[in-house]
Amino acid sequence: LTFVEPRFKMHLNKELARLSKVIHLVEQDKRLVPLLRHLREQYLAFGDFKQEATGITGTLSLSNLEQAYKIAFPPCMLQMRERLKSHHHLKYDGRKQLGAFLKRAGLSVEDSLTFWKSSFMGSHVTPEKFDKEYAYAVRYLYGKEGNGHGFKPFSCVRMIMGEPPNERDGKIHGCPFKTMNEDQLNAMLRRLGVTGTALRESVAAAKGEHFQIACQKSFNGRYGVEDDDVVVNPNDYFDKAMMLAEAKTKASAGSAAAAKGAPRVPQQDAAAAVAAMMGAPAPQAAGAAAGVGSAK
Repeated sequence: LTFVEPRFKMHLNKELARLSKVIHLVEQDKRLVPLLRHLREQYLAFGDFKQEATGITGTLSLSNLEQAYKIAFPPCMLQMRERLKSHHHLKYDGRKQLGAFLKRAGLSVEDSLTFWKSSFMGSHVTPEKFDKEYAYAVRYLYGKEGNGHGFKPFSCVRMIMGEPPNERDGKIHGCPFKTMNEDQLNAMLRRLGVTGTALRESVAAAKGEHFQIACQKSFNGRYGVEDDDVVVNPNDYFDKAMMLAEAKTKASAGSAAAAKGAPRVPQQDAAAAVAAMMGAPAPQAAGAAAGVGSAK
């Protein structure tokens, strides 16, 4: 270590100096600007979430988990959830990644224990075997056992750089934009409703090993939005997707209310929610834009 460390620092300083001279050229590429903007927020090791934090869209629970999984899970978590549903089991890496994701999304430790126990039903894992061999790991993930720290959710970079899954061993985890071949990726994205330009751009980005950009392209195609912020964490993807779903529900309620002659406040709230999420100014009502009825 005493031999390697000073040489590594010397090499790192040299390369950083070289980078500082050409960074302005890199910043001219509009495709890279969002990624550069988020470099400070990348969770390169263990993430940067507070242990007590939950998703911005409310608490995930057993009552809404199935609906949320269908409309808002990112592809990485979706593939693990689907494997769990079909095989009633998930290998350790997959359990850790999915479990930490669900924890950050708001699933309580009690609901998590129920979720995993019921998901394992139908496999070789009996309720007694689960309590004996798996329940401790779930409680540990939440900081209820061991050192009390628990597991933080995985960043995209950590999932991309981690050990790739071995399908022959029944392992499903990591970033599908890295682990899937082109045919598998096309099939998965089409199931999510990603077609046309978004599909082609997403697959092309994945082939070019720009996995996070590929995920963002698929997000835009899946939800019909234009969001330039590169996905940096599965829970960020989930939060944005849930906000879009809630905004869509409010907009539909507003349209229904308007058809009955009621005020269209919910629809305006929904538009403001979407605008806030995308970093744009909230749209004004027609009267407010014209300066009508404003109160001092």
